[in-house]
Amino acid sequence: MDQDWIEERLRLLTAKAEKIVIVPMGKWGRTCKEILEGMGRTDLVFLDNRDYDDRTVFPVEGGDHWYTDALYLIAAANEGVRKEIREQLERHVAPSQLADLFSDDLIQSRISQYGKVTLDFLCCGFAKCGTTSLHVALRQNPNVFLPDVKETMFADNIWLPSAHRNLRLSYPPKLTAGKITGGIEPAYLRSAKTVHDYFGEHLRLLFCVRNPVKAAYSLFRMQMRDGFHDRIFYYLQKYKNISPEVFDEWVRLETEKDTFCYMDYIREYLNYYPKDQVRIVVFEDMIKRPDAVMQEIQEYIGLDRQHRSRYDALPHINEGDRIPKNLACAYINRSIMGLMRETEESDVELFASMQSVRDQIWLITNEEYSEPMREETKEELTRFYMDSIRELEDFLERSLKGTWYEE
Repeated sequence: MDQDWIEERLRLLTAKAEKIVIVPMGKWGRTCKEILEGMGRTDLVFLDNRDYDDRTVFPVEGGDHWYTDALYLIAAANEGVRKEIREQLERHVAPSQLADLFSDDLIQSRISQYGKVTLDFLCCGFAKCGTTSLHVALRQNPNVFLPDVKETMFADNIWLPSAHRNLRLSYPPKLTAGKITGGIEPAYLRSAKTVHDYFGEHLRLLFCVRNPVKAAYSLFRMQMRDGFHDRIFYYLQKYKNISPEVFDEWVRLETEKDTFCYMDYIREYLNYYPKDQVRIVVFEDMIKRPDAVMQEIQEYIGLDRQHRSRYDALPHINEGDRIPKNLACAYINRSIMGLMRETEESDVELFASMQSVRDQIWLITNEEYSEPMREETKEELTRFYMDSIRELEDFLERSLKGTWYEE
């Protein structure tokens, strides 16, 4: 990782700070910690955005840990996360105490420095809503180009020269010439401004959506399987085995379930793109009427009738019905995912080849999980999502009753 520019920016931002609070302690937060410690700064405090096992962390209401003499360094790359953290911090500390490691002017400078890759369409969401199946399906059409690696994580790594190099390598001109070129990557979900600034105003946007209650349960299982977040091990250590009761606590504690309040994210894209450049695809429709829906998608992304493929069925990929067999297997899964994330930043081709190795290991470390969520939890989540569902129905100009909910 090229850290020179980070060190230069940290020197500028922290020169007059008596105490530095780094939030959150993700990849970039840890990088800042290492660099600042290397610079001899010992007056560091680290905050994250979770509260587990009697360990109080950011954000909480009040408390002695809000330092009036500190600089709060927001070390989040994603624009949506930066915005959310800033809004939370401003409840407790003065705006003058806040500084962003990343900023819009840095994005513009990187774009100017490295140039752009041009796409015709981009599917920006949502996770666990059929995006991988859509990726596989569209790649079957010889008139469409999608890269081998579905998720480049480009938006969160736009600051790195390697991210720009890898994105260009993912779209070689000799393979994209004469084809409709696109990307399918839910990681862009919270990056509306970045997408607009980089890919431009003519981009056609797609969003795959699914019954949010089922999507949340699928995301929960995927997180248990990947073990990428430290907090997953809190659940495994506490409960020993994955169960509907674990999901109940996940629903109570985790903010990831908010991801499936679909219009909260689509609305942000509508600030930059007109409605006719935003197409929402209902996953249940793709399953029930695969060819009809795929014909609509192919027409929308710019394919003439003679260049469209037929689909008798939608590929069922990455269904998320497997979980780690035990805690040890979860640690193995986490190690694999961590190695892949590091590789993804430096070598996109090696990352693609590692996916098949990961899948083979997962056959050993994971097992089928088919336990349904409790009915009480299902009802609670349906109530939680209902306002968002109503807003989505207004956007779609159709009812989802009988597909997502019953009254």
